[in-house]
Amino acid sequence: MDVNYEHYRVFYFVVKCGSFTKAAEALNSSQPNVTRTMNRLEEELGCELLCRSNRGASLTKEGAELFPYVETAVEALSQGESVLAETLELQRGYLTIGASENAMALYLTEKLKEFHEAYPGIRLHIHNYSTSQAREQLRQGKIDFAVVTTPVADAEGIEVKRLLKFQETLVAGGAFRRGAKACRRLADLEDFPLISHGKGTMTFEFYRRLFLEQGLIFRPDMEVASSDQVLSLVEHGLGLGFLPEQMTKAAIRSGRLSRVSLEEQIPIRHVVLLTRRDTAKVAARRFANMLRAR
Repeated sequence: MDVNYEHYRVFYFVVKCGSFTKAAEALNSSQPNVTRTMNRLEEELGCELLCRSNRGASLTKEGAELFPYVETAVEALSQGESVLAETLELQRGYLTIGASENAMALYLTEKLKEFHEAYPGIRLHIHNYSTSQAREQLRQGKIDFAVVTTPVADAEGIEVKRLLKFQETLVAGGAFRRGAKACRRLADLEDFPLISHGKGTMTFEFYRRLFLEQGLIFRPDMEVASSDQVLSLVEHGLGLGFLPEQMTKAAIRSGRLSRVSLEEQIPIRHVVLLTRRDTAKVAARRFANMLRAR
């Protein structure tokens, strides 16, 4: 028996929806088309499958015998199409990622390499944002996910997953290396030029809060756009700066920088993953799951 699969699919939706009108809406068709298709299917099979009434449609005895097989076939094919669509998207899709500079340097670069090796067909669009900018871009649906550093303000519909903890340290370079050894507390930094990320960044906000807890005002002498710039300026003897320990190790070993030990404990920060709860893109879910699994 050679029956068009589309006829069985219409039968499936009529039963699931309970009426010809609702099935037509689900199929983006019209009620007359659904009715004609069902009549044709019943003619081809030589029996009635549905009881029609003003209250909708219900299965006849013959329809009840056939429907479990139709249901299995339609849903299996739908699942197969979804799997195929996911496979194709992972072969030739794209991702738009927001990343803060520290998150990229401390964590994300290596993970991007792993993902690209696993899915070389996925094109990656990476935008450098501050944490607050990345969160807003994600909230508006302009990026697929973000990898940034704490602190992160709450935003409705956005999930936060910690990926890596890191510690920052105060360092001095040039002529300030010797004098900075006398610094024991945050209050002592008032006698030294301080270099920091600019206002509007979460790093600036992090240290503003830290200083405020000690009754101090965080007032850097130089505000720059990135940790690399802080590092370069400190190495050239223009002041002191707070930087992730991972970024200072080589310069400290070589003698270009000196660590300044303070009595106050600088709180631990984290690299975090920001995702939307309604993320639909397969590649985004796959990459996010890879990051969460680490």
